[in-house]
Amino acid sequence: MSACAKRALTTIPTIVWAVACRILESLSRREAAARLDDLFASVGLPPDAKSLFPHQFSGGQRQRLCIARALTTRPDIIVCDEAVSALDVAIQAQILNLLVRLQAERGLAYVFISHDLGVVQHLCDAVAVMYLGRIVEQAPTAAYFSAPRHPYSWSLIAAAVPAGPARDALKSRYLVRGEPPSPIDLPAGCRFAGRCPFAVDRCRAEDPPLLPVGPGHAVACHRVGEIRPPNLDAAQAA
Repeated sequence: MSACAKRALTTIPTIVWAVACRILESLSRREAAARLDDLFASVGLPPDAKSLFPHQFSGGQRQRLCIARALTTRPDIIVCDEAVSALDVAIQAQILNLLVRLQAERGLAYVFISHDLGVVQHLCDAVAVMYLGRIVEQAPTAAYFSAPRHPYSWSLIAAAVPAGPARDALKSRYLVRGEPPSPIDLPAGCRFAGRCPFAVDRCRAEDPPLLPVGPGHAVACHRVGEIRPPNLDAAQAA
């Protein structure tokens, strides 16, 4: 699914064509019509929506249409790239609930790409955190949010803590500073070293491998286990 449903549908003449063009080649007209009705119903759109144009739909409806398009080939996996980032909170919840229902009904797997940790925590079974194109931590969702082990993960989660004294304390120790290096001119060693408050000379010289630290939990950091992690539970409770 596109990160911007409006852009994904901009050049499509009508919505029925936007969805039907994915399936018409392999089905008869009657079979295609029935399939379209099923797809529209599955994403919560009325049958008469098929005759409308993209500009006649709201942002949430456009995202439902993108989901319908993704379902036309009966995939096993759907890549959701910032699928709810442009939607308001109420519509986000509707789309996320739709994704959960479709997953249960159709046995789908999602690769869910997002900068919203709250959405990731709600929807995902496992988390992989990337920095400049490299995975620096991956873990089951519960393990990641209860006991992250990489300094970049600490920074991401600390930034999501509500404003107040607890967040200020986390910022002073764990939030990153400065700008990331150019992705076409990467430094030697760990890609995060230039912004990491805990980096040492080894970090700037050697690229750390992704190594297991627990069941299903792996981290790419030379100093994993050496640095005291933040008390995120206490900070979030505050």
